[in-house]
Amino acid sequence: MTPPRRAPWIALIAALALEVGSGLAQPAAGAGPTAAAPAAPTFGVRWRQALPRTTAPHRAQLAIIGDTLLIGDGATIRARRADGGAPTGRGARARLTLAHDALLAGDGVALVRTRDALIALDPITLRPRWRVACAPMTRTATAGPWVVERSRGTLTLRRAGDGAIAWTAPLPFGDLHGVAIDDGTLYVQLLGEGVVAFDVATGHERWRAADYLGNASGGRVAINVGGATTRILLADGTEARRLDHAWAYLDGDTAFVMDAAGVAALELPSGATAWRHPHVGAVVAADAARVYVDERAPDGPRALVALDRATGAEGGRVIIGDGDGDLPWPAWRPGAGTRVVIAFGDRWLLGLGDRAAPERARLRTVRGRVRIHGCRAAAPVAGATVAIAGVRAISDRAGRFRVRVPTTRAPVAVRVETERPLDSPFPTAALLDGARLDLDAGWLGAGCHDE
Repeated sequence: MTPPRRAPWIALIAALALEVGSGLAQPAAGAGPTAAAPAAPTFGVRWRQALPRTTAPHRAQLAIIGDTLLIGDGATIRARRADGGAPTGRGARARLTLAHDALLAGDGVALVRTRDALIALDPITLRPRWRVACAPMTRTATAGPWVVERSRGTLTLRRAGDGAIAWTAPLPFGDLHGVAIDDGTLYVQLLGEGVVAFDVATGHERWRAADYLGNASGGRVAINVGGATTRILLADGTEARRLDHAWAYLDGDTAFVMDAAGVAALELPSGATAWRHPHVGAVVAADAARVYVDERAPDGPRALVALDRATGAEGGRVIIGDGDGDLPWPAWRPGAGTRVVIAFGDRWLLGLGDRAAPERARLRTVRGRVRIHGCRAAAPVAGATVAIAGVRAISDRAGRFRVRVPTTRAPVAVRVETERPLDSPFPTAALLDGARLDLDAGWLGAGCHDE
């Protein structure tokens, strides 16, 4: 299966964050109107559920087919309602031995990769619809109603509905690393080899580009060059626009562009700027109402921010944690209600989307201790400033702290500050699922290490 990929805009975000933080980044002249001020939040956490326990949490997979959320843990697939709630299919579950990244969302089916086969399951009953044999090193991805496979120097396009092969094409080099499909063209990203465009109907190769595949929409495809410049190409490979020092996400006749000044909406083909929002992040999805930005500001935890598509006004944000890489196990869903399901850590599933009823304003006491990690004695840290959801406390001689914070189903920001520099990834985030939150603070040059 296709391995998790580190998109090139991650390095670009880090560089842009430094420019924004140092005041070097300035909006260009004629950059278009600034986004409207934030309105009442309309996007947030709708529900949360415990993630099924697994012996290998990093292998958990999520897929949404219709209104069903499938959760794979390496040995078992469970079906849930995608908008939160009880199991579907009268609690049916299939037990399969899965390969790495073995659960994919197809067109009306769930695709499961075992050691020697690709199996399509009914998403509600989890009963097999079709099965084909495949080699152990086969790489598989989905694109609309199609399944794309690469194995032993051959690219295969297969219908997701019945498993029938549409065509095969020789592709001797490069592992399958991403696909996109739009307006009769299949775009394939090959690791180390660039992008190859195929005619969906015939399998005829149209053109190649030695760059990185973004996404495709509206008869165009975004190709990233060297992690810093985006070429917007037409289906025939003709360059329609070049965006220097920027990354673009295409949706219809709009290009949502990330650059040093934030996120902007560009109308195509004119290139006129409809609005600009001063956030450092990458647009990862868009629908008729919202644009979703994976924000990684240098002075706060990572968040998924929803912007109004028409005006750029912020409509809500949800903290999703820290770290690089793509969104943690995301599964996107069209329509109203829940728009995306992510895994927070290895314990929780969060359903994000149209904001549900407001939570009752209650306060809870959270206690914990701040210790130095990497020490056998786990030495306590006295005098540390702990901020949880914006509420601050100072740890005592034993490293203990106590704060009163509002209850919430959403993750909250956690920050630890000490007189000595920290090498732990603070600020961070946590779900307050209990009354205790212990924190590890690693000091640079602390002088204690695990043997």
